[in-house]
Amino acid sequence: MLNNLNINAQDTLNVVQNNTSKLKVKNFIIPAALITSGLILRDTDLKKEVYDFQKNALQDRFAFKHDDYIQYTPTILAVLGNSMYFNSKNSFEQLTTNQLVSLIISGLIGRGVKEVVNDKRPELYGVKSFPSGHTSTAFNGATLLFLEYKDDNLWFASSGYLLATATAFFRVTNDKHWAADVLAGAGLGMATAFVVHYWSPNLYKYVERLFVKKETTTIILPYPIINNNNLGIGILMNLK
Repeated sequence: MLNNLNINAQDTLNVVQNNTSKLKVKNFIIPAALITSGLILRDTDLKKEVYDFQKNALQDRFAFKHDDYIQYTPTILAVLGNSMYFNSKNSFEQLTTNQLVSLIISGLIGRGVKEVVNDKRPELYGVKSFPSGHTSTAFNGATLLFLEYKDDNLWFASSGYLLATATAFFRVTNDKHWAADVLAGAGLGMATAFVVHYWSPNLYKYVERLFVKKETTTIILPYPIINNNNLGIGILMNLK
């Protein structure tokens, strides 16, 4: 009995070590650069100069009012990728768990920072501008999409970054955010996605015990949506 317990404990330790070893410093170079750039830009005179440019050169030419929706498209692509005959690295259940947990974590962190910083938006009548929640959501989904499908189809895996960049761009041109906000939001979303993805095998085991029953073929996972001043509940389902 004692020997079996020792073996099981060692197996668990090996799983944790194998998963954490994949999480390298280089994974956080781009997210750290984005967050740092956002922090620097937020407290300098350059912030106003960049805003003058976006106001005069971009807003009248690139008005687009559907950024509330395209922020979720990378996440939707990741969840539906297998249905479109792309092969994800993880199972649908584990992939979905990663998406939900990552969105919740990045949303809570972003909300906390917003409450502490409480920056005014470019439009002046809004607050809690830094960082951009829409951009964080979009880049979070885009990064998980890339990590899940890059080994099968690089074009599909990378498509989320185009949609995430569009989300950030339109948040700026719609006068909802400063450039600093979207830079920091992108970095936050990416960093959270990396951490959750590489810890997902251990994470999924705990979530599976709570939500997934092996004898059923239907999985329903509710999750909160935390974005700027909006709160809601979303549901993802897998019907086999």
